[in-house]
Amino acid sequence: MDIARNANRGFVPMGISFYDQKLFVLYLHGEGLEIQGWNLEWYHDSDELAEGLNKNIEEGYNPSGIADARGLFFVIYIKTTGDTLSWDFVQTPMKPDRYSILLQPTLAKAYIPVGITEMYGEYWTLVIKNKGGDRAMMTQLEKFSSNNVIINQGVISKVKEGMLPWGLMYYGDSVTILFVRF
Repeated sequence: MDIARNANRGFVPMGISFYDQKLFVLYLHGEGLEIQGWNLEWYHDSDELAEGLNKNIEEGYNPSGIADARGLFFVIYIKTTGDTLSWDFVQTPMKPDRYSILLQPTLAKAYIPVGITEMYGEYWTLVIKNKGGDRAMMTQLEKFSSNNVIINQGVISKVKEGMLPWGLMYYGDSVTILFVRF
């Protein structure tokens, strides 16, 4: 995991996950995807997490992924031209086929999902509201084999459909990616 090297090559971190004592990063590469910087932080509890989110947002860094590592929270931030106004967490049951429906009331309030992790047998989705008023129209969870070729093909296919990958949950033999459509 070399975030600095990948970011310097034009890859934008769009999600992180923790599995088997390792941190995995989902990157997106393409024209128009540019960041001025990135930051990876970890927090020991929910109070530190809230303080870290607020501090980074004040400094112009937008959260772009979250991972629960058995009580240690990792958050990756990217510095872009967009400004985050507020953040929140949305808890939903672990029902991938119902996730989109369960998150719809949050999308209706102009929140954008920017990360997902599992905690206490539920999905916890990190959402932000930004000054630009961007609105996510829909979300989808898609499961892939953990083979990088299959993941790349799946992500490319979803991007062609107008979906952006913005969250990652790695399980060893499979990967679940959160996709967002604007």
